[in-house]
Amino acid sequence: MRLKHGEDGTWACFELLRGLHRLHLILRESSSKLREEIVDAASVVDKRVDTLREVVVRLRSFSQTWPNFHVNLLHSLLRREDYDRALEWHTVLSRQSPLGPEALGGLFSRFITDPKPEMQDALTSIYDASNVRRLYDIIIPVLYNSGNSRLAREWRKKLIEFGDHPSSVRSIPFLDFLSRYYPRTRLTPQEVALVDPGMGAEGQYEPEDGPGMQHNTKKGIYSDRFLAKWFASTWLSVEFVLNFVHRMGLEMVGPLSLQALALREPDAEAVAARISHLDKLDIRVAPQTYCKALVFFARSGEDELLNLLLQTDIHPDEFDNPKTRHRILAAAIERKDSQREALLEGVEWAVRSQEAPDYLNDLLRSMLKRGLGKAKLVIDRMAALKVKISQKNADILLDHAFQGVGKHPTRWKRKVPPGDPDAQLDRAIYITRRISSHGVAIPVQYWSNLIYSLGRLGRFEELLQLSIEFVRLYKPTIHGLIPVHRQDAPEITSTSVDPLRAEMPRGRADQETSPKRRRKSEYEELKDAHHIPSDLSFTHRHHPVQLVFDRILQQNILRWGFDQTLLKEPAVSASMDRPANRLADFDIACGVRILASLRDEGVLIDRQVLRSRIANRIILGEVPSRRHQLRDDGDVSTEHVKRLVDAAWGSEVLPSLPEFNKVVEKQRPGVWEEYPLLFQNTYRDRDRSGSELEFSTIPFI
Repeated sequence: MRLKHGEDGTWACFELLRGLHRLHLILRESSSKLREEIVDAASVVDKRVDTLREVVVRLRSFSQTWPNFHVNLLHSLLRREDYDRALEWHTVLSRQSPLGPEALGGLFSRFITDPKPEMQDALTSIYDASNVRRLYDIIIPVLYNSGNSRLAREWRKKLIEFGDHPSSVRSIPFLDFLSRYYPRTRLTPQEVALVDPGMGAEGQYEPEDGPGMQHNTKKGIYSDRFLAKWFASTWLSVEFVLNFVHRMGLEMVGPLSLQALALREPDAEAVAARISHLDKLDIRVAPQTYCKALVFFARSGEDELLNLLLQTDIHPDEFDNPKTRHRILAAAIERKDSQREALLEGVEWAVRSQEAPDYLNDLLRSMLKRGLGKAKLVIDRMAALKVKISQKNADILLDHAFQGVGKHPTRWKRKVPPGDPDAQLDRAIYITRRISSHGVAIPVQYWSNLIYSLGRLGRFEELLQLSIEFVRLYKPTIHGLIPVHRQDAPEITSTSVDPLRAEMPRGRADQETSPKRRRKSEYEELKDAHHIPSDLSFTHRHHPVQLVFDRILQQNILRWGFDQTLLKEPAVSASMDRPANRLADFDIACGVRILASLRDEGVLIDRQVLRSRIANRIILGEVPSRRHQLRDDGDVSTEHVKRLVDAAWGSEVLPSLPEFNKVVEKQRPGVWEEYPLLFQNTYRDRDRSGSELEFSTIPFI
């Protein structure tokens, strides 16, 4: 109605129904969308809101209610960024109908990720004006799971000041992250009791579900029945519900919620688009037969079969038992129920087609025992079918791919069979790229090995491309959580117990000492699964990007680019002032260009290291044996090098020429002291012959 008649037209419709005493039409369950539009139209003017409020009060005298009036009004006002009026009306309406935890939690989940100071101030004021104080387990997981760890830490402080503390396992992933990456943060007794039951009062910890949520022990898995109600509710758009549950950390949708979601769409193509949206949000579909069939029908464009599945009176759980399916199929054939018969046959077809993911992961594991040759074929097949590699298979695969591949190619190449000397490295690069596309965690040591090997082999174009690919893994287009391998997650120093062991209250663990009898909680099974929020700065000392591109690697990139290029003929563009388009066009400053490209991706580059190392390489480059015979002292003159380096950096990064000359001269004694024999022999032989002689180069890879 709002799209067709506008806000004034919607309000006029409401006034007409009120004048005709037909408000009961608005209160129907099927009229939720109309109620939302009326509230939204009223939010424009205070007079309209006041009129609507009087109607709501009058309805109560007849034992009738206007569902969600208070929260819908706040939604409209906050969406319009009318923050002052939102707080004013919240204060007024709270006297008559205060918001409960579920409604207030839903409101915060919708707007809490908006970083604008005005929005954050408004939400803080609304929270302060409310009596609800059990929102920690809603606000913090929403912020953390959406990749807003900075806001999560700010809100944690606010909530603690208001006496709002966590009591649900939903907050454990954030507290685990906080303990690892910000170890100086002091946890409250309630937080400690949650992440480490042995530290709290015995028997006090009881994982509680947040308002309106029935929560499984596994993070992000909520009651399927409850989520189905959310997906089926027409007063909430599908986009809103999906974004909401994503922020809440939902990892999987069950059959009932998937059914409710599919019923909101007109055809199989639209349902398939919704499922693709779930994939982009990293929300998996439950591995039940009903879900597999629904996904298969949608993606296959089987509108008729999809409609039969959505409308069937067979409970989703019944499809999981093959014997039950066959019995129902036989009964349908006997009764000549062609529709049910077609449905059951379609389900069998879907089951056979959907066995690929588990089968391919099992096949990959068995192929790995025979070597990487056959495993590569399985990997390609999995990529074609968009089947995700399991973390366990990824670890095994990487271990095989990097056998013998380290940071020093001159060492591991000796062990490579005759043929292509770089084949082993190329295979490791291929496998790493394939696995990274599956969204599983890869230890940064593997990335580091590849980058060092490419640099020491002088394959600078590939080094740059691979480095950018690695960095962009931590710059996702959709903000959220990014997997980090357990090897790269910092240890928890503030407590001796991993927060992921917060499942079992104190005392019970002592009763179950036998490993065979002890049932691992789902959080214990997640001990190897670590994540970082997408807003964690690259400059954080434990960020994977910082772990790889530290000062040592930056120094090496500059050194490789300078020294190895100096042993080749000079680039034409470097000597003739032509525009530089390729990495090689920057000649001995190609390493600087690599660092500049990484800087543009957000990597912190130490400019002082750059200036110091360039001066160092100039001094060493003056030795004739360390450069190509077609190069002379002019190729390593401070004037020429400064021009190349500043061009590669994109702006002036080296000091003025007189200052740069001083830097070089200041470092010269230290470099001579570091390589005494090199300079001693060079200048002694120069004095003897009166000319420049070539000497064997010292290794620099």
